[in-house]
Amino acid sequence: MKSLFIRSFKRIDKRFIYVVLFDFLFYLGVAFSFWIFAKLLVWSLGSFFMVSGAVLSAGSIAGFDQVAASAGDLGLLLRQFQGKLALSFAVLWLLLVIVFTFFKGLAWGFVSGQKLGRRYFAQFFRLNLLWLGCLALLCLFLFGVLKPGAAGLVLLLLSIIAVYLTSVLYAVFNPGAGIKDLFRMLWRAGIERFYLFAVPWVIAVSLLLAFVFLVIALLAVFYQNAALFALFAVLVLWQAWFKYYLYLAAGGIK
Repeated sequence: MKSLFIRSFKRIDKRFIYVVLFDFLFYLGVAFSFWIFAKLLVWSLGSFFMVSGAVLSAGSIAGFDQVAASAGDLGLLLRQFQGKLALSFAVLWLLLVIVFTFFKGLAWGFVSGQKLGRRYFAQFFRLNLLWLGCLALLCLFLFGVLKPGAAGLVLLLLSIIAVYLTSVLYAVFNPGAGIKDLFRMLWRAGIERFYLFAVPWVIAVSLLLAFVFLVIALLAVFYQNAALFALFAVLVLWQAWFKYYLYLAAGGIK
C-alpha cells in the first residue's frame, strides 16, 4: 500500500495541471447544468400554478357543462405540467451525461495516457449514458417506494456506493473494451475484489478528511472568509491526485 502512494506521486507530471483544470471545469459544468434545470423547473411550475388556479375556478362553477369543460382544461394543464417536469429532468440528465463524458473523460484520459479521440469519447459517452441512466432510474424508483424519512438515508448510502463504483468504473475504462466487458471489470475490481480495491479507496478518503479538518482548523483561526474557497481547492487537488492513485490500484486488480 505504501508503494502505491509513492508510485501515485511519482506518476504526476506536467499533465497534472490539466487534470486539475478539467476537474475544476467539471464542477462548473455541473453547476451550469443545475442552473439550467432550475430555470426549466420555474418554467414547469408556471403550469403547476395554472393547474392550481383552474382547480379554484372549477370549485366556483355551478353549471354541469361548465364543470365538464373546466375538468377537461384542468386535465390538459396537468398533462402540460407533467410533460414540462419530465422534460426538465431529462435535460438535466442529458447535460450531466455530457459534462461527465467531456470533463471526466479528459481528466481520466490524461491520467491513463490513453489516446483522446472520437472512439474514446464515443465509448465513454455510451458508458455514462447507461451508467448514469441506471443510477437515475434507481433513484426515481426509491423515491417512489420508500417513505420520505427512509428515502433520505437510503439515497445517502446509495450516493456513497455510486461514487465508489463510478470511481472504479472510470479507473478500469478502456475504449477498446465493450460495455459488457467494462461492467465485468467493474464487478471484478469493485465488487468481487472489493476487499482489495476498497482499502486504498478508504485510506485516500480518510487522508482527505484529515487534511480538510486541518485546513478548517487553521482557517477558522486565521482566514475565516477564505475557508470555503480553500476547501474547494483542496477537494479539486485531491481528486486529481486520487485519479492516479485509483488508476494504479485498478491496474493491480484487473
